[in-house]
Amino acid sequence: MAVGIYKEIEEEPASEPKFPNMGQRVLLFQTLLRALSASANKTKYMPIAIDLLEDMKQRGLSDSSHITSLVILLMRAAADFSEAFNAYKTVRERTQVAFEAKGYAAILHTFTTLRFGNRTIPPWEAYFQIITDMQEDGAPILPHIYTSMFRQMARLAARARRSDPDHLATLQKIVATARKLQHQLSISPAVTLDVPFWNQLMDTYQRAGAFDDAWRIWDKLFHEGRADAASVSIVFDACGRAGAGRTAVQIFAALRAAGFRFNLRNWHAWLECLCRLGQLDEAARYFCIEMGSGPHGVAPDEEGARILLKFANHRGVGDEVRMRIQRFLPALWKKLPPDIVQGTF
Repeated sequence: MAVGIYKEIEEEPASEPKFPNMGQRVLLFQTLLRALSASANKTKYMPIAIDLLEDMKQRGLSDSSHITSLVILLMRAAADFSEAFNAYKTVRERTQVAFEAKGYAAILHTFTTLRFGNRTIPPWEAYFQIITDMQEDGAPILPHIYTSMFRQMARLAARARRSDPDHLATLQKIVATARKLQHQLSISPAVTLDVPFWNQLMDTYQRAGAFDDAWRIWDKLFHEGRADAASVSIVFDACGRAGAGRTAVQIFAALRAAGFRFNLRNWHAWLECLCRLGQLDEAARYFCIEMGSGPHGVAPDEEGARILLKFANHRGVGDEVRMRIQRFLPALWKKLPPDIVQGTF
């Protein structure tokens, strides 16, 4: 139906427009683009979308929003990252329309989430070229633009399994790309990187197994007084997964000495860190005694018990830990669901 409407417009004499109102024409073309973008048959409808783009330009209807939609359509229909990037360049050059900031954000998000076989990380040079174009068009470059790419890389690292034949190669590629991006951003005078950015980069490194890189970011944030609650949870997770017990204890002690107030998620991360390090007795002590003590203590909760008992059950000491929780935290024990009390989860 959308194609039929387009053909009617294409055949319409310029002297007898069916849609004299410019707003009606823009709305119609936007509707057609959305319909074409939603089609599963990219091969059939992509040429029509390109023709529509040219027609829109001739009629003076090209603007940022529907051009963005077409870029995303072409990127998703591409066979590889190079083709996806070339589609973006072609549309940008053909239309000569500056994308809005939200349009660039949508294009970058699409580019970073594309997947072609075992290629899941876009070439960082192409990613930076889109950002350079964004700067040239006067759109503000906010840190979350870069953070989104690292978030995607962290997800890929988390999904990688040791049983996968390309497991190590995938993680090495993620780390290498992250290091290149970090270097490029660190030397750019136009970029101001905030704490959420550094937190995401730290998390990306630790999920890809690059503990030293993650720790250096933590050390930088902590000594600059910029580390926040999310930073703390990430570095504890990094220490636990890397088996860095001594570093974890040093970080915990430094935070206590600095008067840092742990929130519930920080305590959960610390408990899981200790459990991963094989220090179940210490984890149980912190959960049952330390966590809720003092003026800034946080009440132990069901999730904390679940974390502790998941590892305890795995090591065959679940009954012992349950007895400690029942003894030291009787009020919490009464509230715990049957699967935790009975050790069946």
